[in-house]
Amino acid sequence: MPPGELATRISVWLALLLWLASEWLALNPRRLRLRQWLFGLSAAVFLAHVCLAFHVFYSWSQTTALADVRRQTREVTGLEWSIGLWINYGFAALWILEAFWLCLWAVHHAPRPRWVTWLVRGVFWFMAFNGAVVFVKGPQKWLGLVICLFVIATWWAEWKLARAKSLVQLSSSR
Repeated sequence: MPPGELATRISVWLALLLWLASEWLALNPRRLRLRQWLFGLSAAVFLAHVCLAFHVFYSWSQTTALADVRRQTREVTGLEWSIGLWINYGFAALWILEAFWLCLWAVHHAPRPRWVTWLVRGVFWFMAFNGAVVFVKGPQKWLGLVICLFVIATWWAEWKLARAKSLVQLSSSR
């Protein structure tokens, strides 16, 4: 595998693993600083992945990128769509914005409505699942599945902790 392709592939897996680690750290509020660093780093690595992919696979050609995404989508789903590229652009923007919000304005990030957090998480999980499981060939598909399942387990544990905490608060207020 050529070095550019290897770097592109490694960068996306590294971004996913950093994101996973930052989600796991959400279980421990005392580790907020480390979580911020890991999430910010995951966004930076993902942005590097996007730039590498555009350089290595598409030679900075939007037309080439759209054609390749259309081809990949047809191979996997049977649909001749290139909208996935635009969705990826939106996802990259969301990841960067979320990183800035968490890292620079954490005081405003934590109290946001829970539905916003879960909507963002849902988008992240959907993109990770599609990028690391659905559109991947070979044994990496299993790594993607493990990452996606581990993220769900982490969120489940976080939900259980929050539920237990609210039950304790409810019982102590009586």
